[in-house]
Amino acid sequence: MVGVEANPCLAARINESGSAQCFNLAISAHKGPVRFFIDPRNSEASSLTAADKSSLRPVEVDGIPFAEFYAAQPAKEVDLLKIDIEGAEIELFDSVEPSFFAHTKQICVEFHSFLHPEHLRAIRRIIARMQADGFHYCDFSTKYVDVLFLNGKLEHISKVDEAQIFVHKYMTGAKRRFRSFSA
Repeated sequence: MVGVEANPCLAARINESGSAQCFNLAISAHKGPVRFFIDPRNSEASSLTAADKSSLRPVEVDGIPFAEFYAAQPAKEVDLLKIDIEGAEIELFDSVEPSFFAHTKQICVEFHSFLHPEHLRAIRRIIARMQADGFHYCDFSTKYVDVLFLNGKLEHISKVDEAQIFVHKYMTGAKRRFRSFSA
């Protein structure tokens, strides 16, 4: 398992756990140093694109374009690609063609439209591009926070499979809403 984490403390913890090889890098548009802003109250919510930087601690990390990092990895077939890069997901998808993911079975993406509603048009465009290239799509949230793309060229997705995903999505959502009402 391979990961990329821009927060140096989190990257070190992941490497210490032995569960993955984690590179302390930032996926960015250009290769070279980038400023990464760490939220001292929630290190998992840090960002390259923070709007209000006054309460954040800046650090410099090496940036690398996604395509360059991906191409440098020895594994050429990917079972699961998890993309959660704090608002830079659109930039990543815009930097490569959907066919770039031809050897990736599943892609899980956390788009940040809940923070940036202005991204909705771009997110819908990305979804349409991925579907046109043979990926099945499911949003397990209602705001593109938990999006799954399944590569229909690598994994056969039957109508029964699609129905099971649909049922799972709405059953999980109903349970989550019920818990929030009863809390």
